[in-house]
Amino acid sequence: MRTLLTFFALLGAISLGFAFPSDVYACSGGGTDNIQNLLERTDYVVKADVIAVDDVRQNATLSVDSYLFGGSGPEYLVFVQTDPVIVTRMTEGDPHGACNFFQPELHPGLTAYFFLTRRADGVYLSTTQWNDPNYYAFPDAETTITFYSQGDDGYVDHVLTEADFVSFVTEFGASTMTEPDSSSSFPRLAPLKITTDTGTQYMLPVDSAIPVEATEDFLREMTIAVMFYDSTGWHERYFYDSVCPGDGCTQVSPDGINRAVHRGDEITWFGGSASGRAFQFSSTGDAIAIWHEDRVEFYTLGWKKRDQPFREVLLLNSVILAGNTDDLPYEGAWSPDGRIFSYSDADGLWSLDVYNPAAEPVRLLATEEGVIPLALAYSPLGRYLQVQQGSERYFLDTVSGEVHPDGLVSPDDQILLAFDTQADEFEPEVCYLAPVRPCETIPSRVLYPSGGEPRAFTEYTQARWRNRFSFIVTICNRDDLEDCVINRFDNRGRHGQWYDGNHFPSEGEGIMFAYFAPNDTLAIVEDSAIVRVNGEAFDFTAVLDGDIVDLEWLPSLFYSSSFR
Repeated sequence: MRTLLTFFALLGAISLGFAFPSDVYACSGGGTDNIQNLLERTDYVVKADVIAVDDVRQNATLSVDSYLFGGSGPEYLVFVQTDPVIVTRMTEGDPHGACNFFQPELHPGLTAYFFLTRRADGVYLSTTQWNDPNYYAFPDAETTITFYSQGDDGYVDHVLTEADFVSFVTEFGASTMTEPDSSSSFPRLAPLKITTDTGTQYMLPVDSAIPVEATEDFLREMTIAVMFYDSTGWHERYFYDSVCPGDGCTQVSPDGINRAVHRGDEITWFGGSASGRAFQFSSTGDAIAIWHEDRVEFYTLGWKKRDQPFREVLLLNSVILAGNTDDLPYEGAWSPDGRIFSYSDADGLWSLDVYNPAAEPVRLLATEEGVIPLALAYSPLGRYLQVQQGSERYFLDTVSGEVHPDGLVSPDDQILLAFDTQADEFEPEVCYLAPVRPCETIPSRVLYPSGGEPRAFTEYTQARWRNRFSFIVTICNRDDLEDCVINRFDNRGRHGQWYDGNHFPSEGEGIMFAYFAPNDTLAIVEDSAIVRVNGEAFDFTAVLDGDIVDLEWLPSLFYSSSFR
């Protein structure tokens, strides 16, 4: 209900044509509630067990035992008390949204009654007031709670045991207790973004088989419901494109809680501003790099982080750039820990320990024949740096200086799935970085359908690490690039052989996939409008306005420090 209160407060402010000042918040209030008003804003009242929680015990998967109000609904629900981006706001010191606070912890095994409303992304929120409990538990037969109803002469208080509570809700809700719908799908832990060949974007809610078009109104509704005001848009990084660098460039920080905009010679973000030609947030969202005519400067963002004074923008470091200022490559990469920044100038590719004022830049690579090496991205643990030099891409070992092929580095920085990341079709190899061993070619596969011609799958079009010992690929028929399959390779045994299970293809037919690591969920596009998620098929033909050309999981609704 806390989200709903801010939602309605903001709607009121918008309709009156003013914005909230920074020191006024919409979480004040919260008088005594009554059952009539509570049920009016409630979709379901359920008795449910908490079966899984996130890392901060704010959100949970509920197994519904029974529905007391609203009719029958899904057997399993995702219950959200605090969205992960709001957890990040609180833990990283964002001064905006002073109404953000942790809700009571949820624990697996809790059995309680929940008053719920469904949000557009398919999760369920508590409809109780912010000063009332998010759920009601009866640990024994003697436990009572007090509820109020609106009578002719004012509020009437009701002291209720569990049996009384059930009768109380069903009486005022004019409802009967029903069992959940056991045929409903188990909810996913993240929405799925779908893009068609017309450019239209859709979102598949976590509990639904029907995508919702991501219109401006829909995205605005979700922003109000999740982010409130003085914030980035809901999943702005995923639904809005911006041309950068350049005037008008807009970027959202990787943690999703800050936005910087380049207008003329000024770069402005929540908490500060500076002049500059281009900018790049750090990978952790703690700092920002800003290019000038002859240097790069690094600033804190003006929020209370670590030992910084509240909302003070600090210049952390700066480096002088060599070469013609009109030809500066505004290209850089932050290490995963947000401490090291790699950048280029006319003399080559450099790295700097941004948080050490005494640190000197270290040249990683020199410019060769006028071609400047550019930093693209660091490997998951930060040892390897993907570099582009002219038309060539490769990985640089930032410790030894060794050069490795282009591709994807495993989550533990131990193995490189080597292939040309700029090519539409490729032939991958597995290269061992630690300990070093010769690269192995991933074999092609041939299917021999009964009564048909053999299908030779030799053209790899997509690859992604699943974990440190498993990766997933899309492989297509060399004679028909629209005839593709999804296959998983696992590293098993003492000799490091890569197996693809007892049958090929291990994951079935499909033209592309999207992998969601937090709970190992695989979404596969089987053809132009059919998507299969962990084996369950969804036909979107009647909903989408074109063929699917891209599939992407949005961030998890369960907070996890491992997947920030």
